[in-house]
Amino acid sequence: MIRFPLAKMSPLIAILTAVILPLPIWFFWGAARSGFDVMSWTGWFVVALWVWLYTRWRPTGFDLDGEGLTVAFPLGSKRTSWADIEGAAPTDRKALQARFGKLLRVGAGGLWGGFGWLWSRGGWVEFYISRMDGYVLIERRGKLPLLITPRDPEGFLRALQQRLR
Repeated sequence: MIRFPLAKMSPLIAILTAVILPLPIWFFWGAARSGFDVMSWTGWFVVALWVWLYTRWRPTGFDLDGEGLTVAFPLGSKRTSWADIEGAAPTDRKALQARFGKLLRVGAGGLWGGFGWLWSRGGWVEFYISRMDGYVLIERRGKLPLLITPRDPEGFLRALQQRLR
């Protein structure tokens, strides 16, 4: 098995994460000052939501093994068999927009990256990104295209292409 970790966050995503991450503290502080229980419950809801997001939606990496490609999460994984992978290529925002049109996120975005689905009139794309560059688009039979940002996109593509031959 070859593991390709999720890429380090781009500066924009790192800034968004730094701004958003302390949000529950604001709710807890407000609840402590005003005694307003709804703010406390909201803070706990946000913490629970972010724990769920970090453990179930934010991948730790992308594994290539004898069976196929696995998107690995702290608590789970999603597998695509080699038979279902039609190909992969590096891409960027302009190429994605040229192919799919304007993409709208359905899922999480801003905190640690973007995870979930992208919708456009040109179709849906499943995505797990932590940067605004270094994208790899994987075409899959019977499944949505997969957009990812492995730490070493060129190495990932080389290893994937070797398996597909």
